[in-house]
Amino acid sequence: MVAAGRSPAHPGHALALDYLNERITTQPADVESYVQRAGIWTDEENWPAAEADLTRATQLDPESVDVERGWGHYALARGQWRQAVGHFSTVLSSVPDDPETLVWRARAERELGPASLDQAYADYSAALRLIPRASPNLFHERATLAVAPERRLAGLADGLAQVGPVVSLMDQAITLEQQLGRFDAALAHVDEMIATAERKEIWLRRRGDILVAAGRIGAARDAYAAALREVTALPDWLRTAPSISVLETELRRSLKTLSR
Repeated sequence: MVAAGRSPAHPGHALALDYLNERITTQPADVESYVQRAGIWTDEENWPAAEADLTRATQLDPESVDVERGWGHYALARGQWRQAVGHFSTVLSSVPDDPETLVWRARAERELGPASLDQAYADYSAALRLIPRASPNLFHERATLAVAPERRLAGLADGLAQVGPVVSLMDQAITLEQQLGRFDAALAHVDEMIATAERKEIWLRRRGDILVAAGRIGAARDAYAAALREVTALPDWLRTAPSISVLETELRRSLKTLSR
């Protein structure tokens, strides 16, 4: 039953396949088993096997929402964006409050280009409203959509309120605030990270960069100097790490430039 003669790459898939193969042998009309096995083949990029299982599942139950979702997952994995959106839209017409399908449709929509980005943002937002404890990664994905910066910032504010000062979300918020010229707001986010971070040198350097962009040279010099003090206080084994050595060099160069 292992299609195309290919062994699964994921260790957990082998056990699942053994179970599904046996189940399909004993219950050849079990639609869900075909859908689950197709999902494994899709993850393994074994396209002929996935398509064969989904085709059989469709024959057994042409109206199944699970089968339609499986086809959507298959199309999304293959980069067939329009087909994926179509399949997921069919699912959502029957199950509008399915957060997983909303996220999958959003991921397909974002690949269709500017005309679909608003809908992608709306789908992410709908999914996030339905998930009690959403992953920061979903807020991050939504914030990377090329929609209006103000809209992205509002979404990040919601994410930060729900999951706390996650670095990836804070970094996005700081970048957007700075792009919009909202330097005080960007600095407020940086200061929040400085207050809680165990290692402060990166955020102090970030503070200096924002202050330079804002034209506040004296304050920028103070921030760079504080970052350099943090670096020089590190133990030797850490201070000599390549990334820290580069940071120290750049901080000294920035201080020298601002002192002229």
